[in-house]
Amino acid sequence: MPGHFVLTIRLHNPRYHGKGDWPPAPARVFQALVAGAARGRELPAASLSALRWLESLPPPVIAVPQARLGREQALFVPNNDADTVGGDPFELATLRVKKSVRPRLLSGEGELFYAWPVGDTAPPVEAFELALCLYRLGQGVDAAYASAEIVDQSVLDEMLASHRGTCHHPASDGAGNM
Repeated sequence: MPGHFVLTIRLHNPRYHGKGDWPPAPARVFQALVAGAARGRELPAASLSALRWLESLPPPVIAVPQARLGREQALFVPNNDADTVGGDPFELATLRVKKSVRPRLLSGEGELFYAWPVGDTAPPVEAFELALCLYRLGQGVDAAYASAEIVDQSVLDEMLASHRGTCHHPASDGAGNM
């Protein structure tokens, strides 16, 4: 029976501060995996091969908790422009800029599923290790951790049926929502 590579991402707090659409796009998950696997400016060869394998897969089914927008908050953070004050760390307070943040408040435990169809092909073991490297999704305050597994179609159907949020399936022609 065809299998699915299921990446389960758990947010430490049931909030998501990432910009853009809900649910987080597979590209954002991919970016989080790259950030987690990177060692400084380098990506280990094993991680790179797992990332190449992942990006070769068709679009995933995505299951996420229900979410609603929270209250917008204003934060004042240092602008990343220390050169304008001669690099003096005591002058960084003069570089503060206003940044608006509006988190999504998630129902339940903040668990997201991404299920890529893999057929009968076994994923590389590095793909499972890659999942363990994920440490955040979205903004810096969105601490997260992940696990990966292979499940067959009946297990995936059961996971999606018991999921309390929304399930997003890729459209057959790649356009629109399904």
